[in-house]
Amino acid sequence: MTVTKWIPSEAEEQQALIAWARLMYFKQNEVTYRISDFIFHIPNGGHRDHRTGALLKKAGVMAGVYDLFLMVPRGGFHGLFLEMKRKGGVVSVAQQAFGKKVATMGYKEEVVYGCEEGIKSLKSYLELTE
Repeated sequence: MTVTKWIPSEAEEQQALIAWARLMYFKQNEVTYRISDFIFHIPNGGHRDHRTGALLKKAGVMAGVYDLFLMVPRGGFHGLFLEMKRKGGVVSVAQQAFGKKVATMGYKEEVVYGCEEGIKSLKSYLELTE
């Protein structure tokens, strides 16, 4: 009998990361803030019918845009873009191009594989200690 190891989906990994962010805080200019008040999802991905895809493109959806944005300036960066991938996920050519583009504009960008890597990235960026 073969046992298949369950690997959480990208959406499940991202939901877990946001659940963690709802419980965590950081300091900025001596004020304490909840992380989840400053991070948001950019819903560019997913499969849609032709008509919906065309309407979203007209509204500004752009291929390759990362999944999450943390709008907190830190360490000389304007904010942090995170691309969530499930373990074993692949970064698309459009996502690679987006990462390079935002890096040249003063944003930190990271691709993380799973919730644990996402938490490490946010902790590092926000300079959170245990």
